[in-house]
Amino acid sequence: MPDFSRHFSQPGSDGALPEGFKEWQWGVIYTVRPELLSPLVRGREYRIMAVTRRRVAKTVAKDQDFTAYEELYRQAAWAARARIGEATCADEGEPLHTWITSQSWGCFGETHRFAAAGIGLGLIFPNPGESPSQGVNPPDSAELMSPGPLPSVSDPRQIDEIYNEFDVRELPCAHSDIFLFSYGEYVPDHRGMAFDRFVERAEKLAAAHAGAHAGIGPLRIVKREWLWATNPDVAVVHVYLHLTGK
Repeated sequence: MPDFSRHFSQPGSDGALPEGFKEWQWGVIYTVRPELLSPLVRGREYRIMAVTRRRVAKTVAKDQDFTAYEELYRQAAWAARARIGEATCADEGEPLHTWITSQSWGCFGETHRFAAAGIGLGLIFPNPGESPSQGVNPPDSAELMSPGPLPSVSDPRQIDEIYNEFDVRELPCAHSDIFLFSYGEYVPDHRGMAFDRFVERAEKLAAAHAGAHAGIGPLRIVKREWLWATNPDVAVVHVYLHLTGK
């Protein structure tokens, strides 16, 4: 277990990954702007995007249709809506309004086939008298049996929260029970900042994600990394979890 007593004033790491572990095979890449962590500004629209991606089993031939998009879509929708329930506004007034801005699902790749589903949400605390967008309707089960709309091209700078979940493991593989939660938070200027709050948020979200998956037992942190990614400045925390029952 990593040493939780250390001070996070500088980039660093603790814990260790086992020999033979192949990184970036199973996990979540999550990026958020700090504005979404504070009470939201009434009248301002915010954007959330979530994507779930899975390796298609080799038993599904290229000339066969993949039909299990509903599970992927539901997971992406859960991720996009997970924190909306925590959203608050700085003043009293109209309740939070959300709508679907975009959605997609399909299979991609030639050498390695992947199935993916994505959803974009808008959210706003509307001003009195405003009529916010109603967006598009979610697909039904029948629509999710075959490929749907293609992913739309979005400018990441216009998205306040991005959640990218992936599971591209080719089982069996070594240490397949280690899961990565990669947390990124934009900051105006990282100079003079410590990592304490970012590590705390990363661990909280990693635990929430793991706890939402049926069949996953107690989790144990095996390694953490904290660093700065610049241009623009982003605090990055990698939390590697050992998950039992998966």
